[in-house]
Amino acid sequence: MGMDVYGLAPKINTTRYEDKINKLIEEDCKGEPIYSKEVDESIRTVYWDLKDKHNAANPGIYFRNNVWYWHPLWNLVALVAGHILTNEDIKEGHFNSCYQITKDKAEKIAILLEKSIKDKTAHNFMEQCKDDDRAFSIENVEEFILFCKESGGFEIG
Repeated sequence: MGMDVYGLAPKINTTRYEDKINKLIEEDCKGEPIYSKEVDESIRTVYWDLKDKHNAANPGIYFRNNVWYWHPLWNLVALVAGHILTNEDIKEGHFNSCYQITKDKAEKIAILLEKSIKDKTAHNFMEQCKDDDRAFSIENVEEFILFCKESGGFEIG
């Protein structure tokens, strides 16, 4: 089980991979959905590789965590950005309910998470997570910061 988080109006840095994906679907899938039994496994592998590269080049499109990483990350967000989030934002952030966070809030979350790394709040939070056997990493926070900056707001779904 994981949390899939989608940018609402993501910044697109490159369409290089998207063009290759579309060409692959047109030429190799012959109109069949990528998950169809009619599409060869090797084509699906290439598709998902290109999709991963596209998302990496455009980090505001998609962010994913398993539930063990997401909940502590969202708890840190609530800790450092609770003053800009509503109680509903904080609560719904823990569910796959397609709840949306605005662009303005996403950008402020990114700034506040960056500050939490600099002032060691995130590092202290990580130590608490280790003590409680919860998954957490600064690298994950940094990836989420980049996503927030480039997402144009996001939907947790």
